[in-house]
Amino acid sequence: MNTHDQYKLLIGAYYGVKYLDEYALKEYLLSDIRKVINDFINENKNSGLNFDELEDTFEQELSRKTKFQDALIVLQNMNASLEAVLLIRARLKEEK
Repeated sequence: MNTHDQYKLLIGAYYGVKYLDEYALKEYLLSDIRKVINDFINENKNSGLNFDELEDTFEQELSRKTKFQDALIVLQNMNASLEAVLLIRARLKEEK
């Protein structure tokens, strides 16, 4: 997976989690994902990508379904709480 696609996955996950209005610890989870995103940007700052512009593009272009799918992948890789993963799965099923 190239740098562009990895960043797209992270951004999709971030905005997928933002849709979880009912999750009490959403802000902590968003903070953790943002830290992963910032670390990724720092590691790839010489890639020539405009990360701010890409984030805006991905936020607008990715469907809710894709954002939830991305969130599932990233949350499982982060070993997030089972509650958060199950909420994302439930929201994903609603999107189908």
